[in-house]
Order: sequence, then C-alpha cells, then structure tokens
Amino acid sequence: MRFKIDFSYDGSSFHGYQKQPGKRTVQSEIESLLSSIDESNVKLIAAGRTDNRVNICDHIYDTVFSKIELRQVKVPRMRDLVVDFRKG
Repeated sequence: MRFKIDFSYDGSSFHGYQKQPGKRTVQSEIESLLSSIDESNVKLIAAGRTDNRVNICDHIYDTVFSKIELRQVKVPRMRDLVVDFRKG
C-alpha cells in the first residue's frame, strides 16, 4: 500500500536529507525506522531534500509498505495515496 507521509524535523544533528555513506542523514534514519515497523526494506521518495543541519516543517514523502495497512496506522497526517502524485 502506498502512503504519503509528512515529517518535520530538527536537522541540527544530521548531514542533510539524502543518504550518504558513513554519515547520519534524515533519509537513512526514517527508512530504518519504517523498515523495522513494516519488517521490509522501506524506501522513501522525497519531494525535495535539505542540506547539512537544516530544519524543515512538513517535508513530504511517498513510500510503499508491504505489511502495514492504513487501518493499522495511528500516526497523525499519514494517509493512503489513492493517486500516485509523481505522475501528475
């Protein structure tokens, strides 16, 4: 099932959004957390990215969960995507 997720974060302890070998990034932390919940290899598609130590409000992600269904989710602002917004 495909989901749209809105995240806000304090980026002061991260080396930007995008994964980088050997560095703590927002993408790697969120993917790791979601993968442990879904028990699968969750990958995020972001609607942008940030630089080193940048804070952000309402960063939008698209992802697919193989085991989680919308009725199981209790996180605010996490919604099932009926339409793939990347296709216009």
